[in-house]
Formats: sequence, C-alpha cells, structure tokens
Amino acid sequence: EKLNYLLNPLIPGGYINHQGVMGIYSPIEYANLDDVLHAVIYKGKDVNLVLLDNITDVRNVGAIARSAIAFGANALVVPIKGSAQINHESIKASAGTLKDIPICRVNDLKSTIAYLKLNGIAIIGSSLQAKEPIQNINFRKPMALILGSEGDGMSSEIEEMCDEKFIIPMSGKIDSLNVSVSSGVCLYEIFNQ
Repeated sequence: EKLNYLLNPLIPGGYINHQGVMGIYSPIEYANLDDVLHAVIYKGKDVNLVLLDNITDVRNVGAIARSAIAFGANALVVPIKGSAQINHESIKASAGTLKDIPICRVNDLKSTIAYLKLNGIAIIGSSLQAKEPIQNINFRKPMALILGSEGDGMSSEIEEMCDEKFIIPMSGKIDSLNVSVSSGVCLYEIFNQ
C-alpha cells in the first residue's frame, strides 16, 4: 500500500508495478566542502563560493548553477534543510551544469559561515537593505557570496554574519530581481573584477 501511494503519483494516469521494491538515488554526487577548499587553494586560485540561503525553487538552483559555472565560481553550498532538492528538474534548468560544479551540502549554514570566516574567507551578501552598490565592493579576495530567496532575502541571522553587504542598483519601478537573475549579475561583477 505505502509503495503504491509513494510511486504511482509520479506517473500521471499510469501505474508502476513495483513488486515491493523501491530505490532512491541522487542524480549528482555531493562534494565535501573541505575537499573543495583544499583543491582550490592547491591550484593557487582564490576561493569563490556561492552559498544559497532559503532558495527553494529547483529551477532557480539550476539557473544559479549555470551562472556559477559561466563566471568561475568554485562550488555551490546548500543547507540540507530549507533548500531546494537537486533533482532532474534543477539539472534541466542548469542545462546540465549541475553535474559540472561541486555542490556541497552542509548541515547548518551558520556554522559553515563561521568555519569559512575562521579560514579567512570573506562573507559577502546581496541584500535589499544594503546601502553599498555592488560595483563598490572589492571581490578580489577569498570570498563566499550569499544569496537569499527573492521573497525574503537572506535570513536575519545569516545577514548579521556578513562581513559586507551590497545592493544591485536598479532604475524604474522594480526594486528586486529573481534570485537566479541576481546571481548572474553578482557573479558577472565578481568575474569582471
């Protein structure tokens, strides 16, 4: 009964003959954050991570991964709870790039940020409450960019942990962008610097 309940809604109008067996797998292999940091430093590159706080739309995660690959980010860091699942839909939205960038799943974003800070990595966040425009931020250092959800932005606890915060200047009546568009703008500015 339980397997029928779990499996059959996956195929509209269809029925899966499961014979009492079900398997669960991840479409990607998650990376260890320490391994990513060591590999980046070993190659003599600056750390350039993208941390996702409260990004729950799988399509946004996919689009962010695509921008991260295009503009040279080392990895995406996502919390286990409160984050979109990495699934076939997010891989499709990323045009397959989710398989080309390390994805680090962490238990707790706050403790991960504290760990990164202890290792000399600046925590820089995009925030609608910030006064400093993005072009005034120095991104030429080991850093982690934090992006929050379009509706709520970063959680207040995470925002308080930022070393620097910036806003993307805009004209017109719109005051915010979709997080995937915002990530492209931010990562392009980092890449330019």
